Amino acid sequence: MVDLSASGFPAKATRQPDFTYIEQGFRWIRETIMLIYAHHQHPLPMVALIFMYIETLGKPLVRERGEKEKTIPKVSLFVQKYLPGLWESLRDRGDRDSLLGDVYRNGLVHQLFMKSGHGIHEKDERYVITGLPEAPLSINIDRLVPEFLEGLNKYYQRLKKDAQFLQTFNACMLESTRPPQGQGSQSDPPPRKT
Repeated sequence: MVDLSASGFPAKATRQPDFTYIEQGFRWIRETIMLIYAHHQHPLPMVALIFMYIETLGKPLVRERGEKEKTIPKVSLFVQKYLPGLWESLRDRGDRDSLLGDVYRNGLVHQLFMKSGHGIHEKDERYVITGLPEAPLSINIDRLVPEFLEGLNKYYQRLKKDAQFLQTFNACMLESTRPPQGQGSQSDPPPRKT
């Protein structure tokens, strides 16, 4: 049985996460995406997961540049660096930052579907198709998934080799973790009056 509560990130920011937990987390991301993709039964949740991972992994990239850590720049910067095929295929498609960060990421996460009727497709050589009657723009999951997995591996290799980037990554992930409620966390809500 795997203990899914173990994040590898201690409650206090004074300690660094054990790298084996980071390695395990990246393995779980790869295996989850590969499992969903292998069956081609749940493409929308898979693409939503990919865009959520893209945003999370983009946070250290944006922080490294000293920019505001908003959703669109996190998604955009990760795609530029680690999914260059997707970035390039959108070159002539208008505002790539908003298309990826708002239409796809925000649409999938907040509305359970891409905004403005945009879509996903499979079994086509083209990374991006435009002008379809059912979708103004569609991203090919048969190109997105392999490129995301390759980009994920490159990102992970950078974490292993670049101590400064690993430190930035750890700081970003530590901010997102909190001790369980009821254990003295400052984020615990005040007791309710009855």
